Parts: sequence; C-alpha cells; structure tokens
Amino acid sequence: MSFLRRFVYLVVQGHNNPGAITHDLYRINMSRFFNPKLPPARSPAPIADGRLPRASATFYASSCSMLLDAIGWCMQLNSMNFMFLAPDKVLATDDDTGRSTIYDGGLDEVRAGPTLTKIPNYCFPVSVAVGDDLYVLNGGHSHDNYFEALVHEEEHDGQSEDWRCQPLPTPPYLAHEIDAYAVVGGSELWVSAKDEGTFSFDTARGDWTKQGDWQLPFRGLAAYVPEYKLWFGLSSRNDVNHLCAFDLAGAAARRRQAPPTPRNL
Repeated sequence: MSFLRRFVYLVVQGHNNPGAITHDLYRINMSRFFNPKLPPARSPAPIADGRLPRASATFYASSCSMLLDAIGWCMQLNSMNFMFLAPDKVLATDDDTGRSTIYDGGLDEVRAGPTLTKIPNYCFPVSVAVGDDLYVLNGGHSHDNYFEALVHEEEHDGQSEDWRCQPLPTPPYLAHEIDAYAVVGGSELWVSAKDEGTFSFDTARGDWTKQGDWQLPFRGLAAYVPEYKLWFGLSSRNDVNHLCAFDLAGAAARRRQAPPTPRNL
C-alpha cells in the first residue's frame, strides 16, 4: 500500500496570551509508525509515552472582539480554523476577519492566503479538497448557508501557485448541522444534512442534486482508498464509532435508492 499522506498535521491550542489565543501546528512524520517493508511483529509492542516534536509554526488569532450579552459588553477572544489545503499545505483562517495564512510543510514556509468572504460567519466549517481546490461550507448551526471554494491557480511558468476565493451556489438544504461528507468519483462532494437527507455538488457542472432522504452511514469525513476502491470512516450506528468501509461508487450508481451498506472492520 502506498503512503497517501506521509505527514500528519496536528493543531494544539496554546496559551491564552493577553488579548489573543495561540495555536501550535505540529508536522508529524508517520513513516516510522507504519512501515509496510517490515515483517509484522509476533506480538503487539507495549504502549510507550511519546513527546510531540517541536512546533513547526505558531499562529495568533486577531486580538479580540466585543460582544453585547444579557449583562452588558464583554470581551471574546477570537479563534482560528485550520484546513488541509493540499499535500503538505495547511490553511489557517481567522474567525473574525476571514484573513488566511498558508503553511507549506515541504518548504517550511508561511505565506499570506486569500481572504475567505464568509468564514467569519461559519460555525464549525467543513472543508474538503477536490483535486487542487478546497471547498468550504458551513458545518454547524447558523443562519448563513454560504458555500465557497479556494480555486487553485498555477502561473504560466509552472513554478508558482496561488488560490482565489470563489462563491458557489447556495446548498439546497437548510443551514443545519452536517453529519457526514465525502468526495465521490473524484469530482462530486456528497453531504448529509441532519434530518434533510443526502445531497451532492458536482464541481464540474457547479450544481446541486439530492441523492435521497437517507443519511450517509458514517460520521464526518470518509476517505477514499484507491487500493481497495472503498471509502473508510467511522460508523454512525449506535454511537460505537466502529471503523467501517463503504462503497459510495455503488450508491452513486443506484441514484436515490438507498444508502451504502457499511462493512465493519
């Protein structure tokens, strides 16, 4: 099996400095944990405590914002959202301003990114990469059902790249919580909205379609593994969070009929 992602990126909230929240970004090399060239161990290795490597970067959210509640004005420390933008690239966005920063793990560099037009209004944004583009939509309870993409652009010299923000058609469901999502067929984004069914967005045509009133049988993101031609995720049945495999390609062929059946691992 090939390594689809050699490095895992971990974000840990740091200290709450006066007027700001910090976030430490760690880049962890996973090759020493999963090596297919080594023979399997005869018995499981004992669990050992480990230490995180030095943080690759530390991000500071914009200082604060003032909110009016039942007892008067109060100060709220702003936070940030982090999204996997591309291989070895992480996008960090500020909740208050929508400004973004891109960390390139391969080059160990930080650069300015585009301003997301609606990110300050998102509640737990859902993001998923389709090809070289990143699609972002509201994943929680909010009155804003906005949907946008960060479209990848490569310069003519082929050596420099950039992303631009592009608004997309509003999802056809109400702005409810998103229970599950995945990329199907390399170009369709499937989303299950709570109590409303499953919808798909065709990134090539730029339009939405309702797949059915059923829900995808997993929680959060299901990842496609080409070696098995299956999607892997955590089952949504009975709150047990079993790792399962799903045939979403088969569900796409049976349009609007039934959800995919999970296979427990």
